[in-house]
Amino acid sequence: MESPSIIREDFLHYVWKTKQFDLSRMVLVDGRNIKILRFGNHNHDAGPDFSEGLIEIDGIRWAGNIEIHVQSSQWKAHGHQKDPAYDNVILHVVLEDDAPVKRADGTLIPTLELKDLIIPTLFKNYARLMSSSGWIPCENMIQKVDPYKVSLWLNKVGVERLERKTNEVENLLSRVNNDWERLSFIMISRYMGSKVNTFPMELMALQCDLKILAKNRNSVETIEAILFGISGLLNSSYEDEYPTKLKREFSFYKKKYNLKSINPVAWKFSKMRPSNFPTIRISQIANLIHKNHFLLRSFIDAEDIHQLKHILNCEASPYWDDHYRFDKSSKQLKKKLSNSWIEMLIINVVAPLLFIYGNHIGDQNIKDKAISFIESIPSEKNSIISKWKDLGIGCKNALQSQGSLRLKQVYCQDSRCLECSIGNDLIKF
Repeated sequence: MESPSIIREDFLHYVWKTKQFDLSRMVLVDGRNIKILRFGNHNHDAGPDFSEGLIEIDGIRWAGNIEIHVQSSQWKAHGHQKDPAYDNVILHVVLEDDAPVKRADGTLIPTLELKDLIIPTLFKNYARLMSSSGWIPCENMIQKVDPYKVSLWLNKVGVERLERKTNEVENLLSRVNNDWERLSFIMISRYMGSKVNTFPMELMALQCDLKILAKNRNSVETIEAILFGISGLLNSSYEDEYPTKLKREFSFYKKKYNLKSINPVAWKFSKMRPSNFPTIRISQIANLIHKNHFLLRSFIDAEDIHQLKHILNCEASPYWDDHYRFDKSSKQLKKKLSNSWIEMLIINVVAPLLFIYGNHIGDQNIKDKAISFIESIPSEKNSIISKWKDLGIGCKNALQSQGSLRLKQVYCQDSRCLECSIGNDLIKF
């Protein structure tokens, strides 16, 4: 058996849940016979590890909680003997029994030691994963797993990545009084800001009233004037006719609707590609709103990935064909969102938004549509995806590439092999 220092408690949880030990040779440390009639429900919150267990000791049945530790002395180390929540523990399951365990009232708790009951290869494979120094714990073993199982797991973890934004979205939703269209506008704006301008883009979007934009949706110039005005980027004086006109128009709407501008110092222009400048992105957002005022409804109504891409296919106004900033001319170039940028927008904003919205209203069709959109996009290309490919794990589409990113960052990085379908298979080999 491997040293207890290598074994983690989650391994014993896995062994218990999957019954990967010799049930026919079970006997308590005090010599009494025991039968496990119900292994209990795994508790991931505070309190004993498994609830609603049912055991039989020398013909007498006991119902209650089951607690698991690597060593029995951890019961006292964790202070369970002082916690009333553990008074209903009917069985203490340990890898190694090194101390008697008592409840708060001093009564002994039956203890089952697993070290001689667990299948030896299970210890060996688990220890190999936990002691690995590879890029992922199973780097030298993953080729043994059925590729079909790997593919299914990548799909599942890809969906997990869609779900991961739920708390963030719900917090933002409460700030906008459960207005999903406004939420969609804010999330699109945030992503268009890239990493460096996420915050000011969010501030700008939060200051905008979509109803005002809706009233003026037939004029992209008016939408630009309102957005640029709220962004604070019209606070300066300009020589070019276009920003001067926008500033004049915003002055009118500012008084009419009591609009407020954010502090322009929040915007960043340095150390980024000019195509990502906030001036270009704000103009593109204005064009998107001009074409599709009801963003979320447009996303839901899109029948396939081609329609969705058409909805998101926006470009900056003609002034920006030879400008990246106000009053600073540049080489002539249309400022359209590239296909790759649109795909990343779908992966990181539109699909998660649809998935969470579908979940919120209980509409599986919308959730399925979100998944199908991502499945229709080719796999992303980055260093993590390339490394998986080197290990023989290819991604068929963006759902799987998203899954492979989450697998590396959330599971492999923290050696959560027991929660991973691939790790589960390898431990049993």
